[in-house]
Amino acid sequence: MGHREILAGAPATIEIVALFDVELILHDYPIKNNNTPQTATWIEHGPKSVKYAYLVAPEEYVEPDTNATPDLTIYGLTGDTVRWRGLSFSGNINHAGALVAIKPNGILHVLHFKGSPFDVPGSYLGYNIDKGEPYDIKQFLDNRIDSSVVGTGTDNYIVVFALMEVDRRTGNIGKIGYYQWDPKVTCHA
Repeated sequence: MGHREILAGAPATIEIVALFDVELILHDYPIKNNNTPQTATWIEHGPKSVKYAYLVAPEEYVEPDTNATPDLTIYGLTGDTVRWRGLSFSGNINHAGALVAIKPNGILHVLHFKGSPFDVPGSYLGYNIDKGEPYDIKQFLDNRIDSSVVGTGTDNYIVVFALMEVDRRTGNIGKIGYYQWDPKVTCHA
């Protein structure tokens, strides 16, 4: 499938997930003087940045060879919602990442952003290492940024995200650093 016009029904909600390898980013770009969004450290773009960050979307809305790359091609129609969220993956459960902002890097042709990030309830299953058993689902807030498709073409963005060290048992945040990255999204009908 892949072409949005084939999909019947009302306007779609296309979820774009920005995935960040927190452990690798913190290793290669340690937290130094990047403790605010305004002083965010740049993460390189292009083929090399795939090891640090990339975009994914549901297969019915994306050009397959662009999924899990820094430059995503989606199939969207005017009026579709594109909901952005950030996720972290890492070999260390004490690392976390959060999407802070998405800013245009040039004139926007594809997406119109609908305001500030907002929180939605989320949860995760914790694991008690001492007892060797899972414990209750922990509640947290997961932030999203909504946009709507306004046309076709290619847009460049600056994605600002926070990376942190978190004590999963206490929930206390240790070091926090801000980073930015410049993916692009192309939209075809």
